[in-house]
Amino acid sequence: MRITFEKDDSEYIASDDADGRFYLDKNGVVLYLGPDELEPWSVNTRIENFRHSVEAYNKYVIEIESKETEQEQLIIVAKFNEAILAIEDYRGHNKSYWSCIIQQAEAGQI
Repeated sequence: MRITFEKDDSEYIASDDADGRFYLDKNGVVLYLGPDELEPWSVNTRIENFRHSVEAYNKYVIEIESKETEQEQLIIVAKFNEAILAIEDYRGHNKSYWSCIIQQAEAGQI
């Protein structure tokens, strides 16, 4: 999955290749709404944190593709999790986007 930032004139700040959209709420919190979902996911509390999180995710995607063994891949997943937690602690948030992405990475789905 790739995350792409939108142009400044869009109502969304980014989208993914699963047709999900990232947007800011009235408080500047980044939320994600996937296709056919009614309730948004919490992503980051600030757009700056979102940009750093996407950078960490993109680095993860590049690194994971080059690893062949499950052990190597789990090391990359752990580094990705640490990078996201260093930007913003997603634990304890209801319906956390990054928590879901980390779980998918741990399961080898992304």
